[in-house]
Amino acid sequence: MKISSKMDRNLPLKFNQQEWKGYRRASCYLYAINLHINNNLLVGQLIGKRCNVDTPDDVLIKVLREEIEAIGYSIERIENDTIIDEGEFKICLIKDYRTGWYHFLRQDGDGNWSHKYPLELPRTVEYDGDCEFRKSWYFKIGIGKC
Repeated sequence: MKISSKMDRNLPLKFNQQEWKGYRRASCYLYAINLHINNNLLVGQLIGKRCNVDTPDDVLIKVLREEIEAIGYSIERIENDTIIDEGEFKICLIKDYRTGWYHFLRQDGDGNWSHKYPLELPRTVEYDGDCEFRKSWYFKIGIGKC
């Protein structure tokens, strides 16, 4: 199944937090992958494989890959300091091992990280990486590169 996004694949990737004003209900996941849907969707919901706090890490990452590819993007696991090419962007999946809660950040063109909670506008955050109760995975997403 292919899912179309609002992004114009013929232009260089530009990202603007302000374009999300009309998508206040959108989740951190949709914001991170720049998929303009005004709904609080979790990983897997677009392909019928919803991942919640009880989803094991390996399954969460597998379903994330499957869904990203269904959208028509490419996805590759990377290190935080990996340099990406034009037409790509970087996301970070954070998971709290105490609760299973997961959240997504997106690296903006200026190198800062931003995120979005449902019913809020996006905002820039300072992300300090892993700690004793939190693990992070980084991915580069390519537009129309599957």
